[in-house]
Amino acid sequence: MNDTHPAVAVAELMRILLDQAILPWDQAWDITLRTLAYTNHTLLPEALERWPVELFEVLIPAIWRSFTRSTAAFSTTFAASILVTKLARNA
Repeated sequence: MNDTHPAVAVAELMRILLDQAILPWDQAWDITLRTLAYTNHTLLPEALERWPVELFEVLIPAIWRSFTRSTAAFSTTFAASILVTKLARNA
């Protein structure tokens, strides 16, 4: 994916894998991480799309739940990778 609006595909794939394929979270998350990649070549903040949280919560609540949980999982993984990198540099 390359741009901001297709980034919703992460949450939608997780929703499909969890709700329709009835996979456990860890397996669905692993499939999602191996299936999707995101790049953004836009450096200007005004070029990035922003959507009100309320829009997600009201219109697509299942995707919103998936998005918040996926964001938390990614943040944890990312923070852990930074810690490992710092520890490796200091070893």
